[in-house]
Amino acid sequence: MPASPVLTRTGALLALAATAGWSMNFLFSRALADSLPPFTLCFLRCLIACILFTPFALSCIIRDWPAVKSRLSFYIFLSLAGLGLFNSLIYFAGRSTSVVNMALLATASPVFTLILSRFLLGENLNRRRIFGIAAAVGGIVLLTVRGDLSVLLGLHFNNGDLIMLAASFLFAFYNVQVRFCPPDVSKDTVIGVMFLISSAVLLPASAWEVASGASLVWTAKTIAGIMYLGAIASIFCYWCWTRAITAIGPGNASLIYYTMPLFSGVEAMLFLHEAPHWTHFAGGALIIAGVVVATWPLRHGERT
Repeated sequence: MPASPVLTRTGALLALAATAGWSMNFLFSRALADSLPPFTLCFLRCLIACILFTPFALSCIIRDWPAVKSRLSFYIFLSLAGLGLFNSLIYFAGRSTSVVNMALLATASPVFTLILSRFLLGENLNRRRIFGIAAAVGGIVLLTVRGDLSVLLGLHFNNGDLIMLAASFLFAFYNVQVRFCPPDVSKDTVIGVMFLISSAVLLPASAWEVASGASLVWTAKTIAGIMYLGAIASIFCYWCWTRAITAIGPGNASLIYYTMPLFSGVEAMLFLHEAPHWTHFAGGALIIAGVVVATWPLRHGERT
């Protein structure tokens, strides 16, 4: 059933806000790689989110707990695929690959999501959407090779790139599975349970890293990074993304995820002083055009 234009516009803006907030995740994964090991960084992120969010969601969690308990394995999978294991893989990848590579490989997630949505949810994959995806992927490739197509002949993946690709596939499963959350369970409950479960699962993994001799370097940058990841990249972004998927579906929300390299590229220029290149502008234009074309039905209040 078509959704209202206001609802779909709101959903698109929420997906865009979440994507912008998450793009900093790659920057922090590189900036904090020498300060905190991956599982510990993700555990502290989830712990901060728990401390800040649980007081507001506690009444919803208590009310919905019987429903959550009856499908606990589903919520454990949702928590790991969408938060705990997914972000831990990003932080592992950040130790051996660049911010730009991570952002580019993260955009494989929309392709995986669209394929899974087509077979599991029956979402439409028409020619307009395929054309938009092709344009967006073309923009991503242009950014990757910086205008030199001969780079494709010598393209190879390191371990960090492969880990990032695995994380993208995992996040695609989360995008599809979150649609199967019971409608009578509050979205705040879902998000709060994800923070709690991820913290519980990551605590022993973090303890193992520390016991194995991993160094923890506490600086103002480390604390600021953890606070951002806990408050913005966790609470704000997951709140926006969950509602975006409900409003416009995982396929449309994931197409907006293609704007990730644009945000990450701008952030890399501002914070890592990476020089801009003409391919950033040309590739960015292709990505934006592709997203607009692929999500055109949203303008008419359609979900697929």
